[in-house]
Amino acid sequence: MIVVVDASVLVAELLRKRGRELLAHPRDPNDWAKVALALTLESGILTGDSDFLGCGCPTWTVETLLQELSAR
Repeated sequence: MIVVVDASVLVAELLRKRGRELLAHPRDPNDWAKVALALTLESGILTGDSDFLGCGCPTWTVETLLQELSAR
């Protein structure tokens, strides 16, 4: 399956859901698209750092994801 996403829609969704709260805590300026996509798709983010903590999406490390999958 191929998913085509309009970045302007993602930005609008990000700002609608989290608005100024997210913008008040800048992290990596290139992370906004990943957060917007995760919020839009109502999914989590697989990450190796703590930049995404508190962004409104579940965050997973490889270790926590493997633990969750093995528990099922």
